[in-house]
Amino acid sequence: MDAAELAAECINLVVVGAAATDVCILFIGPGSAKEIAHRVHSVGRGRPGRFRVVDCGWPEAVLEQQLFFVLQRGSGGTIFLEEVGRLSLELQERLLNALGGPAGSYGRIRPRVMASTTEPLLQRALEGTYNERLFYRLNAIQVILPPDPGDG
Repeated sequence: MDAAELAAECINLVVVGAAATDVCILFIGPGSAKEIAHRVHSVGRGRPGRFRVVDCGWPEAVLEQQLFFVLQRGSGGTIFLEEVGRLSLELQERLLNALGGPAGSYGRIRPRVMASTTEPLLQRALEGTYNERLFYRLNAIQVILPPDPGDG
């Protein structure tokens, strides 16, 4: 078994294990996080609802509107936050409050949340440039992704 096959087998084990939970998953690295997150959503039992993707690289005004629209409609489904490291500190705080804080204008959100990043979020959290509480909320299960084959 070569390194790519071993990495694929490890990812398959993560998919099966993570699908049985409702905790947040943070995918770190350049690999195919969106496809793997969709597999976790599809394999998971008792997780009705859609798999919705929010690209956190959008301009902030568009992103905020899209993010909270998807969160309001995502109850019961899965929300995948692509490149979550690009959120401003203000949006990070609002997202954290919506996901688990006291009921507010968006209420308590109940979708499964998965996110991806290629940025060193722990380092940024320790430096104060990323919300530490949001990092730990998203990082309940951490999956380090190898580069996609062919990305050489």
